[in-house]
Amino acid sequence: MPRKLIISLLLLLLIASFYGYFKFSQHSKEPTSIHQSSSKQILSNEKNKDQKASTMEAENSAINTNTSDLPDIEKNDPAELDNNKSKLQTRLEISGLITNHNGQAIADVLIYGRGGFPPTKTDSNGQYRIVIQKGGFVDLLLNFSLKGYEKQKIIIVKQEFERSPILNWDVTLADKVDTQSTTSLSGKVSNLIGEGLANQRIRLITLGDYSDNEVRYIEVALTDNNGDFTLSDVSINTHYKLVVLAAEYARYTVEDLLVTNDTPDLDIILEDLKLTIKSGQVIDREGVPLPNLKISANNIATGVSKNLVTNDLGGFQLENFPEGEVSFNIKSPADIKISGMKLSEMDSQTITLTIDSGNHFLSGSVSDSDGKTIENATVTMQSTYSKNNVDSLSLRSVTTDSTGTFSFENFGADEHIIIIISKGFKRQMIVHQPHSSDTNLNIILERR
Repeated sequence: MPRKLIISLLLLLLIASFYGYFKFSQHSKEPTSIHQSSSKQILSNEKNKDQKASTMEAENSAINTNTSDLPDIEKNDPAELDNNKSKLQTRLEISGLITNHNGQAIADVLIYGRGGFPPTKTDSNGQYRIVIQKGGFVDLLLNFSLKGYEKQKIIIVKQEFERSPILNWDVTLADKVDTQSTTSLSGKVSNLIGEGLANQRIRLITLGDYSDNEVRYIEVALTDNNGDFTLSDVSINTHYKLVVLAAEYARYTVEDLLVTNDTPDLDIILEDLKLTIKSGQVIDREGVPLPNLKISANNIATGVSKNLVTNDLGGFQLENFPEGEVSFNIKSPADIKISGMKLSEMDSQTITLTIDSGNHFLSGSVSDSDGKTIENATVTMQSTYSKNNVDSLSLRSVTTDSTGTFSFENFGADEHIIIIISKGFKRQMIVHQPHSSDTNLNIILERR
């Protein structure tokens, strides 16, 4: 091969090599540019996420600030937050500072009243706080009492809580002008073997006529670890009823206690509850046993109650129940209350509860004097039954439908009183005998 030809081929190969290298370099730069662009986009996205997270954190912080009294919840869950806000509405709170006319905080001021909260006292800084778990709003009556100061009463109307469930209420107490009109009443609560009983609640109730808006008891106290207590700021030459309520002991009551400057310390001895076990049966007026009835037994003196259900034979067992007077409430087609029965361990009696139940039926219609039917009139059927000093009261109540009609069924054979009430009409009362042939009443109401 000629030399010139060889040199030409080598030159061509060299040029081709340079050309190929150049194209490869350009191709390599393009992916690098795409990668860099993707990286910029990712950084941009991360920055946006950080901004969103910062915004959400600020929003959550605002929510947390407004709901500091709510229980610990997931703050990012709106449904749970709304639910707990709703719960907050049934949690009413009142707090404040109690001072004298010089603005000085007063410790140990007793706060009690009506509204579903236990008595409390101000702390050493004069502060008080009352928390009430309620299913709705009611007017609250608060009394502020301390020896040497005039007693003060305030009423917080329910509209205040509808605006806000958390209230701040400061109170200023005036100095008592005549401190000789009050005294302190002290004493001790113990059991039969002389042991002092702690945490027993003593309630002192003024005797006399009071309106529904007045709180009858003026002072309450709890016994300390030794059973000692002091009722302060008690008016002298005044008659009171003193009550000690204890879960494990019989109720202690002094029906009429005259407090004077010379009244000695009280020595209160509580007796153990005497428990009894009784079997019983629920029957109708014809003596037929009634199964599957729910019964609530309530001891009048102690407030102890038990819920029972009758078996297939109408029977029930009342175990470890305090002796004394007891009442029974029974849910059947009627609301029935049986009272006047006394239980004693020495008495082997079987409890027989006779209730207003049977196979009688009554229907009727209610209209005005023009013959126009009256809808939503309240028709009540009630009867009483007494035997051996035990009284049974049954109460059934229905409303008339769009055609003015009503009906009762499954009641007993005794005399019943029918009471009809409708807005704009005079109340009417009818005595009904179940054995009569008239089982359909046409009742005409007169307008007021």
